[in-house]
Amino acid sequence: MLESQLRAPPTDARGTRMTLTLGEDTWADGIDGGETEGSVAMMRAVRSASEGEAFGFNAVFGKQLHWRNLSLINHKTLEIALPSPPQYGLLAPETLTIVVPASAVLSSRAMEANPIVIEAEPGAVQLSGSLAGSCTDRALRSTEVRV
Repeated sequence: MLESQLRAPPTDARGTRMTLTLGEDTWADGIDGGETEGSVAMMRAVRSASEGEAFGFNAVFGKQLHWRNLSLINHKTLEIALPSPPQYGLLAPETLTIVVPASAVLSSRAMEANPIVIEAEPGAVQLSGSLAGSCTDRALRSTEVRV
């Protein structure tokens, strides 16, 4: 059993935190202490199912994640710090899958965490101009209306 959680503390300028808590297993020694097989594999383990999203998780965070983003809270809990890049922007909800590699845990058994869904924030649009107050078919056909 593996639980995952994504949280963005409102007063934390360091970015968002992803917490992975193991049930029956423990994290491998040194998972957060250097560029080990487990830490490198762990950084590749968090992926979005939306491969084509130009400003989605894979495109924005894929190249930025490093073993230094890992913090072992205790033998069961690992935290991944995600920076807050301004270019991250979704057009639709994005689902992150996390498959913990065998090299990251003491049992040497890979396991999958519950997926994390990141909701897209809707944008806004504002209409202005001469048609904003009188948008009718007659106004659109009129030669006197200038946009």
